[in-house]
Amino acid sequence: MHNGAASRFSVVIVCKDAATHLHQVLAAAVAVTDDVVVYDSGSTDGSIDIIKQHPVRLVEGPWAGYGPTKQKATALARYDWVLSLDADEVLDAALQQSLLTANLQNVQVLYRLKRINHLGSQPFKWGEFGRDHPIRFFNRTYTTWNNAAVHEAIQVPAGAVVKTLPGCLLHYTMRDETEFREKTERYAALNAQKGFERGKKSFVLKPYLSAVFTFTKFYLLRLGFLDGAMGLMAAKMSARSVYLKQKNLLQLWRQKRGHT
Repeated sequence: MHNGAASRFSVVIVCKDAATHLHQVLAAAVAVTDDVVVYDSGSTDGSIDIIKQHPVRLVEGPWAGYGPTKQKATALARYDWVLSLDADEVLDAALQQSLLTANLQNVQVLYRLKRINHLGSQPFKWGEFGRDHPIRFFNRTYTTWNNAAVHEAIQVPAGAVVKTLPGCLLHYTMRDETEFREKTERYAALNAQKGFERGKKSFVLKPYLSAVFTFTKFYLLRLGFLDGAMGLMAAKMSARSVYLKQKNLLQLWRQKRGHT
C-alpha cells in the first residue's frame, strides 16, 4: 500500500483483456493511494482474477467508447482529484513520488505526464510515439474527459493551468508487430467513423497523399529513423493508419450516397 500519508486523489483505470502488465499497473497504483477503481468492460483473459488479488475496487460494466466510458469510471472515484490510467500504463518510481507530493490546492491545474511508449520491452524515443505528454491528473469538479469514442482527451477549460509532473508513465502499448498492426487497423476504422459523423470528407488521392505526408513527418522530420528498425515500422504503421482512415471515410460516404 501507499506510504501512509492521507490520500488526496483516486486512481481510475479502464480495463479490458490487459492481463500482461496488470500486476505492475495495479502494484504501482496502490503505492500512491488508498482508492484505486478498476472499471472492466468484459475481460476474458484472466484480468479479473488479477484485479481481485489487489486492494482495489472492481466495477464491471459495458463499453460505451473511450470518452464516455472514462467519464463513467471517473464518476466512481472517492476523491475529486483523479489520476486516469489505462491498464497498460505503469507509474515509475519518480512519478509515484511526484504524485504523493503534488500541490492539489488549485483545481484549475491540470497535470501532464511524460509517457514513454513501448513496443514489447523497447521504448520509442523518436517519431510519433516518442513525444507524448497526455493530461491525466485533474480535478473532476473542474473538468473531465470529452465524449470522443476514440482519441479521447481531458477537456482544457479557458483559464486552466497545465503543468508537467516529474517522472514517467511507462506505456506498454503493443507486444509485437502483429498487435501493432491490429491496433492500427482498429483505430483507423474508429477514426474514420468519427470523421464521418462530423461531416469530414475525403477524395480519391487523399489516402495516398496522407500516407506519404505522415511517413515523411514521423520518420524524417521527427527523427523516427533514429529508433532503427522499430522506428521504420512505426512510421509505416502511422502512414498505414491515415491511409486506412481516409479509405474507410471514402467508403462510408459512398455507402451513404448509395442509400440516398
